[in-house]
Amino acid sequence: MLDKADLEQIKGLLEPIVTAQEAQGRTQEEHSKTLAEHSKTLAEHSKLLAEHSKKLDDHSKKLDDHSKKLDDHSKKLDDHGKKLDDHGSEIVKINITLENRIIPMMNLLMEGQQAIIDRLIPVSRVEKIEEDVTVLKVAVRQLNDDVQKLKRAQ
Repeated sequence: MLDKADLEQIKGLLEPIVTAQEAQGRTQEEHSKTLAEHSKTLAEHSKLLAEHSKKLDDHSKKLDDHSKKLDDHSKKLDDHGKKLDDHGSEIVKINITLENRIIPMMNLLMEGQQAIIDRLIPVSRVEKIEEDVTVLKVAVRQLNDDVQKLKRAQ
């Protein structure tokens, strides 16, 4: 059996082991608390990451939609550019037609009209002739009346 001195010696040997085990227990508890806090933080971050991932997916879809719309608008813009080029070509053709056919015809018409205008009697002369005709009508009526009176008198 062990005597008191042996027990004291064993106790002396066990005390540092017990103290070390207690310290390890406290360290293990602290590590467990820290691990629990980190687990909680990790869960929160995982939740935030999932939310951000969903938002990122939504934004990616919107970006894809905008990209498709931009492509459609680019195609329409290209079509409008081609049409504008076509219109420009048509305008050039119209200008050439105006210069080569219409304007010369208009000039000929103006020359013909001017020739007619030049041959017309001026308005002042026509008015004078109308006055003369009116006077002559009056004179003819009077002469006619005089002739009728003379015929009746005979």
